[in-house]
Amino acid sequence: MSQKQRNKIGRNETCPCNSGIKYKHCHGHLNENASQQPSDFISKEISTLKALDVQRKLQQGLGNPIVSTEHNSLKVVAVGNEIYKGKWITFHDFLVDYIKLSIGSAWGNEELKKPYENRHPLIKIYNKICDYQKSFVKTSGQVHSAPFTGAVSAYMWLAYNLYIIAHNAELHQRLIKRLRHPEQFPGAYYETYIAAIFIKAGFLLEFENEEDKTTSHCEFIATHKETGNKYSVEAKYRHRKNFISSQGSENFKINIDHLLHQALEKETPHERIIFIDINIPTSEMEKHTPSYLSKRLKKCENDPINGNPAPPAYVFLTNLPYHYDLEETVYKAIYFAEGFKIPDFGNKKATLQEAIQARKKHRPIHDLFNSIKTHTIIPTTFDGSFPEFTFRKSTQRLIIGDKYIVNDPEGNEQLIELLQATVDEPNKKAWTLCRNTNGQTQLIQIPLTDDEVNAYKQSPDTFFGIYHEQGKKISDPIEMFDFFMKGHQLLTKEDILIRLKNYPNHDELLMKTRDELLEIYCVGITCSIYNKAN
Repeated sequence: MSQKQRNKIGRNETCPCNSGIKYKHCHGHLNENASQQPSDFISKEISTLKALDVQRKLQQGLGNPIVSTEHNSLKVVAVGNEIYKGKWITFHDFLVDYIKLSIGSAWGNEELKKPYENRHPLIKIYNKICDYQKSFVKTSGQVHSAPFTGAVSAYMWLAYNLYIIAHNAELHQRLIKRLRHPEQFPGAYYETYIAAIFIKAGFLLEFENEEDKTTSHCEFIATHKETGNKYSVEAKYRHRKNFISSQGSENFKINIDHLLHQALEKETPHERIIFIDINIPTSEMEKHTPSYLSKRLKKCENDPINGNPAPPAYVFLTNLPYHYDLEETVYKAIYFAEGFKIPDFGNKKATLQEAIQARKKHRPIHDLFNSIKTHTIIPTTFDGSFPEFTFRKSTQRLIIGDKYIVNDPEGNEQLIELLQATVDEPNKKAWTLCRNTNGQTQLIQIPLTDDEVNAYKQSPDTFFGIYHEQGKKISDPIEMFDFFMKGHQLLTKEDILIRLKNYPNHDELLMKTRDELLEIYCVGITCSIYNKAN
């Protein structure tokens, strides 16, 4: 059915049966009474709220949610204990103003008075954004979309990171002063990234007192909310002379050894997590692959630190190349993690059982890395909704449980309720199971617009308005193990023991918990499938 043929029926519209009565008093009233009991409404509402919460967390991470409301035609946004008001349509609009207020509009205006070549790097980036906006913003007050250039990415990520820090921890003035200082800006800029990464991954931050000169300090202490594990976090940035220029390739010879040593020399009360940014253009990554950098880290394990063996640490190597070409739209941020003197973290030769146990042992770090891979966008909406539907009202969203008018095979209009649906992404279609007013079910194929496909890619499990897990491609044994664990959660201990009746030393299984037995059972299924495949 076409876009025009899938219009949702409003309760106050005339009923399509040509009775002349409002839909809510005609077939809408009958359908609601006949097919939906109060418990159905409650169940659908719970599922809708869960879907929106899942979407929000996919966009915003696990920190405090964006808090906003409307008042007197203005958007009101809470950031920590501060309240901001403005005529913002998108969350991006708010961030553009927020960074100016955070770093200081007066400071920025003074920088703008200087000749371009003498301006602060951030102001040079801002100048590029202003030029870029003029090229695609034709009508003020409307929502426009355009690819993120290097300048837009560098500027907006700093704005978003500052917002996240202020909304979840505390935005210290000493950080602002460092950001204003041209030579200290790159390192401070990187630290905002790292702090925001931890917050989005579900950590609480406690910033070190850098004014205490009696001891060395890391950037902050990160506490994993769910486990309570604490980590001392250090961020190291490989500086270059010109922050926003890719000229001078002779500077791209990377030596991360001294940065790692500096981080390991810090006195820390907790396990260490070290972030090091290698700071090179995307094109240079071909020469400095993760395997090359991993070998460099392995070589450093034998280096002494302050005359003693080097302490263990989780090391994250990153590359954030946005600033190298401010007008480019093709770039790639890199993140990967290694266990420095932690052999069971990231061990690619581990058995499935060893990998599962290592993931349990290092769970907060796995959560951190998974968050880095998942939370890769700056939210556009304030509430976690899909921007494709929020800002483009012409697209009628398909929602399970709602009713639509469609054409039957003979071309006649019929009223249907959407029961189930899945997306055929390559062919831009949705396969839907629907029920008509006679109680008959039918399979209907619905074409999807590019906007709808883009929305689906963001959050497949919530695309149809309720939380419903869509199938996904399993790429490794751990994912398959997780799939089986999730699919067998209803099994009791007795059920699992029956399924493990041929397991060696079966009597030993009786002493294990239900969760331990389920893990043994799912490991067995996964290994069996992979052994047959290979």
